[in-house]
Amino acid sequence: MVLPSDERIKATVLRVLNNFLRARMPGHVDLPELPEEMPEGFSWTEAAKELGIEGKRAHKSLRERYLNSLAPGLIWGNWQRHEDDLIYREKSKGKGWKAISALLKERSALSIRDR
Repeated sequence: MVLPSDERIKATVLRVLNNFLRARMPGHVDLPELPEEMPEGFSWTEAAKELGIEGKRAHKSLRERYLNSLAPGLIWGNWQRHEDDLIYREKSKGKGWKAISALLKERSALSIRDR
């Protein structure tokens, strides 16, 4: 399965999100850009359909692409010393990368795992 371009994904997810919010909250003013966290109940399946992506894992692939690459606020630059120290400290306590990713919100869980 090949996902569409990042810009097309962002535009479509934003359109689906605004439709979702309009249905839940009358008088909702459309969001101009994607939020850092999606509201509970948002349908990645609906977004995948809008993009024309098919397959059992389409919605999961789209969600992972968004959370690990496209979500606003993610840092893709060099790692800072304090980030490495935090990862080392938490890892030595026995915490997994998923738990550590909750402490470093500006990095994707995937980038922390790969670090």
